[in-house]
Amino acid sequence: MKTSLVHNIKIFALFVIVSCGALTSKAQSAAENEGFKQAKQFLNQYIEHFNLLLKNPNDVKGLKASAEDISYPAVLISPKGNKLIATEPSFVKKSNLGFLNYLAKQGIARISWQKIELKKLGNHVIIASNVANLLNQQGEQVSQTSGTYLIHKHQGRWKIYSRIQHPIEDRINLNSSSNR
Repeated sequence: MKTSLVHNIKIFALFVIVSCGALTSKAQSAAENEGFKQAKQFLNQYIEHFNLLLKNPNDVKGLKASAEDISYPAVLISPKGNKLIATEPSFVKKSNLGFLNYLAKQGIARISWQKIELKKLGNHVIIASNVANLLNQQGEQVSQTSGTYLIHKHQGRWKIYSRIQHPIEDRINLNSSSNR
């Protein structure tokens, strides 16, 4: 009888340990999913700020919002490979205006993200890869491009600390069973 009681206690203890581990794993997975959701919301907000500037490059609200999406210092690399190390918002504004002029010359009126892939790199860092449709005034796709972003969560807010714009054929594919 005594052996059976000890055996049952051991089985119960093992069950409790395994159950706690499964609950912790589910809680971590839920927190990770929420982190991905917030990161995607941030990136969608970022492109909307950029679209405000496509409508009006001097839009004060759009300039301020797009500059606040960046963590300083940040590394920004254009499609032509020009590198800018932004140490303050005025650098981002200058970089954005150059890119906006480049897009305007191509007749681009809006950017729509077709696809965003995310991969967690530690507790507060995510790498993002996107496919962006470049649209004209009529909403027709003129071309596509791609970007790779390193974003981090600092003081409860996602921010970009590296942005690399590149041709779509150079896009990083982050698809795997562990990515959202």
